Amino acid sequence: QKEPGRQSIRVTAAIDADSKQTAFEDFKDTIEFAKRRNQQREWLDQLAQLLEFHRVPDQTIHRIKRMSENIDLSAILTLQKISTSSARPVITERLLETLLERCFTFSPIDIEEAGKRICFVGPMGAGKTIATAKFATLLAMKKRGVSVITLDNERAGAIEQLGKYTDILKLNLHIASNKQELLRIIKSIPLNHTTLIDTPGLSPTDGPAIDHLLTTIDSASIEPILVMPAGLDSEESIDIAQAFSHPTIKRMLATRMDATRRYGNIIAAASDSGLAFSHFSDSPQVVDSCVQLYEAMLASFLLKHTKPHAQTTTPITKEFYHEHG
Repeated sequence: QKEPGRQSIRVTAAIDADSKQTAFEDFKDTIEFAKRRNQQREWLDQLAQLLEFHRVPDQTIHRIKRMSENIDLSAILTLQKISTSSARPVITERLLETLLERCFTFSPIDIEEAGKRICFVGPMGAGKTIATAKFATLLAMKKRGVSVITLDNERAGAIEQLGKYTDILKLNLHIASNKQELLRIIKSIPLNHTTLIDTPGLSPTDGPAIDHLLTTIDSASIEPILVMPAGLDSEESIDIAQAFSHPTIKRMLATRMDATRRYGNIIAAASDSGLAFSHFSDSPQVVDSCVQLYEAMLASFLLKHTKPHAQTTTPITKEFYHEHG
């Protein structure tokens, strides 16, 4: 029966006098299970609001919620309920971290592995050149062997931009115009060096150019990493990930994490493509290295600028707002 003045119902159950105690205990267990499931559904609804704020597409939100239904969050949710208000943000972050761990893959690449060959691919302006310079700087500061190659020899100023960084680091910048030159340069590089390769920005609509680049990279046993700027339109980011879909591309590097409040596009791209999160960049400064992106850090980013907002008249405005106004 409905509870007067409340949005809840009361269930009254009776058992025969001669029923065993175990039957009552089973009934209690069923009620407790139902409570836990309802508590988890309520939290997943709150999660959906958070993802809506970050402009994650509806189909991606539904996919994440389906994957989350089989995750037992009851212990953390109970802890959140009985904790003090000051401790709840930490527990909320832990809840989100647990969910991200199950729904996404986190696999930072080991750039210090001797003989590793890495290149950065993606659309124009994604931050590939800066990422190349950041990793080269990190390795040089650690006194690791590093070589830098650029395939971006047509864009005006591209070689000069990367050359300024390699000059400061006292590294030779190798320039390759085609597959043959790339293979020749690769053979000349010491085996204990990490090789970093910058590539030209390509339009996601230019399939032949993308195929040509990935074929060239594959011929030299180079691992490509897709560079995805945060803050783009989510649907466009999904299109970019699909355009650069290739068996050798397994990881994604998120850039411009400092230049936006919403990270839904990298969530959508990773969910749709199955790419693993590798690193992120949250600074335009070359001396600030790209950082390994794990579930705890991504959860922190998603919660960084947001807190629950009261529901207003239209569903589209039911979102999260900036913590400082």
